Amino acid sequence: MSLLLTNFKQVIPQNILTRGRDYYRGGHVVDLNLEEEGLWSAQVAGTDTYDVQIEQRGDGTLICSCTCPYEYGEHCKHIAAVLYAIEETYPEYLEGKKPRKQGKKRETRADKLQKALDAVSDAELRAFVLDLAREDRAVYNRLLLQFGGPDTTRGSYDRMVKDALRAGRGEYGMIDYWGASAAAKGVQKLLQRADELLAQSRPDAALPIYQAVAGNVAEELANADDSNGYLGECISSALEGIEKCAAGLAAPAKRALFTYCLDEAQSARFSGWDWRWDLLDIAANIVETPEERATLFEMLDEIDGPAKASREGRRDFMAEYGREQTAQIRLNVIQRLDGDAAADAFIQAHLHLRRFKELVIERHIEHGEFEQAKALIMSAMEDAKKKRLPSLSAEYRDYLLTIAEREGDTQTVIRLAREGFVQRGDEDYYQTLKKAVPAEQWSSFVESLLRDAHRSDFPQEMSAWIFAREGLWDRLLAVVRESVPALAEYYRAELEKRFPNEMAALYETFCLKLLARSGDRRHYQRACDYLRRMKQLGQIIRAEAVKDMLRGKYPNRRALLDELNKV
Repeated sequence: MSLLLTNFKQVIPQNILTRGRDYYRGGHVVDLNLEEEGLWSAQVAGTDTYDVQIEQRGDGTLICSCTCPYEYGEHCKHIAAVLYAIEETYPEYLEGKKPRKQGKKRETRADKLQKALDAVSDAELRAFVLDLAREDRAVYNRLLLQFGGPDTTRGSYDRMVKDALRAGRGEYGMIDYWGASAAAKGVQKLLQRADELLAQSRPDAALPIYQAVAGNVAEELANADDSNGYLGECISSALEGIEKCAAGLAAPAKRALFTYCLDEAQSARFSGWDWRWDLLDIAANIVETPEERATLFEMLDEIDGPAKASREGRRDFMAEYGREQTAQIRLNVIQRLDGDAAADAFIQAHLHLRRFKELVIERHIEHGEFEQAKALIMSAMEDAKKKRLPSLSAEYRDYLLTIAEREGDTQTVIRLAREGFVQRGDEDYYQTLKKAVPAEQWSSFVESLLRDAHRSDFPQEMSAWIFAREGLWDRLLAVVRESVPALAEYYRAELEKRFPNEMAALYETFCLKLLARSGDRRHYQRACDYLRRMKQLGQIIRAEAVKDMLRGKYPNRRALLDELNKV
């Protein structure tokens, strides 16, 4: 059910709603403001002071966010408190209620601030901003970032990034899971400014910001929990920005960037991360002189040295991955500076590497050289088999399938697509089979495919998918009855339409099983959803009987009784 100002008391769990109401009545909502039409911001004082934002869309639905670490549901007590405050303070936004003064627009916080600024002189405003910047380092950084001239140094941007990261550190001095989001927000403001400068064709001004973000955030990752990937995204965005800047730099700045990329790629803060390869890619794309080329290739040799040594006597996937990366970087330089013939010779000399072998296979297929492609594919599949890499063998089999389709070899297409579908359950293989198998043979072929599916690792899911695809609804229902609720959920619409009574009985079973092993409100809500579905399918009397039975069986589960009353 969508959250509205008119139904939040029904949608938000009762225990959260009660605590939110107590917070509002206790004066914990300390700063509620209408930022613009249908957008409120507020601060709620609790264990800490948390920022809440409520946005009302055109259809009345609400989008809510809070900076607290609550993780047991969609809405916390702070959001509930702010909703109570909006209900009391802005009743005209509730559906069915007229504004207090018809036609008069509420003054937003931006309106109030604009009115106040209009009343002061430029000199007064300038003096105030300077005082504020002296007192608040975040304000100082924001102003310098926005209005700093061309003499703003890389060191200044380093400090700004570090200040942004510091905002996410917890009491133990490291950025935890929750702090990563706060830190990333500050860093993203710097990235946004760099993007603006780049859009203004000022790569020289944008570059030091991107560099400050990439280096400082990468260094911070050693002491951060970036499970959500926010900080990693900042680094990736910064490196993308650096790559875009490179194309517009003058020659001296390009040379400096080349040196920067090599130095950073060797630094401890990028060690072990794929961003190291991104830096070397950028360097490869701006190599111009023989000296630069020699310097880059010498570094790649140093990277390859330990990788080669580590392979002696054992398989080392990371070493092989490193070899492919360094070879690809070399190829980029050779292709750009020496031409196609030299690049082809380099590829042929490195066919022992997977990616280079695939390049040649794809070229052979593109030019219709199928026998040469098949020879390489069979060699690659044998190698993958020795290394016990079944997924890699499957990828090479796809090349063979492509060739068989080009050659019009229907039997081989069917054999390979069948193997692929049974192993992966990929819809593309199924489509290929349906095109290749004669229509009069399709029904019997499907039955044989189902037998293969039952011998694979995922018989229920694959069988159910085939039944739905072929319109075998009674057989799909039989599979769903034996499976977990997730499969019933996936095919719910089609099955409810065809088997309402059977699905209602299944929902009753799911409801009772869920409550037999759970005591959490989220599970209670899910169980009650099954009861609602029973009613929607016409089983109103049966659903009410189940409700009465549950009230008697679990009289001490107050949260469950509360959810049952909502059904």
